[in-house]
Amino acid sequence: MDPTVDPLPVPTSDIVAGDVLRGGDITLTGMAVDDIGIVRVRVGIKNRDTGGWTRFDAVLEDFGSSSTRWSLETELRDGRYALSVRAFDVQGYSQPIMPWVKFEVDTSS
Repeated sequence: MDPTVDPLPVPTSDIVAGDVLRGGDITLTGMAVDDIGIVRVRVGIKNRDTGGWTRFDAVLEDFGSSSTRWSLETELRDGRYALSVRAFDVQGYSQPIMPWVKFEVDTSS
């Protein structure tokens, strides 16, 4: 299929810009949909204080399905972060990387 004709996968994140998460062990979640099936969701986490960032492959609830929840367990220290998510379908197509969603982590409360 031609990616200019075939709808590209669409990921979303449950994190909303401005969210403050309680630090330590954190589970990030979201959804990915496609017309044929999702086989990979890649999550980027950027530390906005240090500039460092890391990419992770999320766990898919229903691998190969046209609609699946995804999750990623990670440990984050106090700070300012940004999250970006990219989904891939069974043919290897993906949408352009979604804009960074800014959030914070606070372990003090």
